[in-house]
Amino acid sequence: HLRYYDKRYIATHAGSYSSASAVANQQGAVLSLLCRPGKVLQFTSMTSLVHYPWQRYRIDVPSTDFRQKTRAEWKWERCSASLQHNLNYSTADRTFKHDIKIGGKCSAGLLELALRSDLVALRPSESEGENGFALAGDISWKGTQKRLRLAAGATYYDADSYDSRAYIYENDLPGSFSSHFFYGRGAAYR
Repeated sequence: HLRYYDKRYIATHAGSYSSASAVANQQGAVLSLLCRPGKVLQFTSMTSLVHYPWQRYRIDVPSTDFRQKTRAEWKWERCSASLQHNLNYSTADRTFKHDIKIGGKCSAGLLELALRSDLVALRPSESEGENGFALAGDISWKGTQKRLRLAAGATYYDADSYDSRAYIYENDLPGSFSSHFFYGRGAAYR
């Protein structure tokens, strides 16, 4: 997928692919791959290279971003596991950001157990790096009629700063998505 959006291009209701908040001021390419070597295993990968020839919000010079996301998923009967690595590099602040997400879920009868983790490493070119991580566990029980579901969970986190924050998915109401970020050191219960 290739794209070229001039800084003068204005499309307030455009649905075009964009790596910024507006469909303007960027030139880029995206390559996506999907591989299913069997019924229980799947690999996905996405690589993106984007150049912003003009200034943008909070960045006063032209810049280039590189993003690489790789994910492996395993599903078998009532259990699943995933491993994901995200790599981001921006010439604006010359920082590498590695983000590794590991998750697993297994159900037996009416109970379901889930574990998730997020490990973040920032490596600026001119200063020491920062690290962050979060580890979350959930247990849930579904009633026999599937009308009632009880869930509880906890998250432990330790991140050097807001820039090295970790994101963790949390169970929420049916049909909604909830992902919270954590920085500093502490625990959260739900």
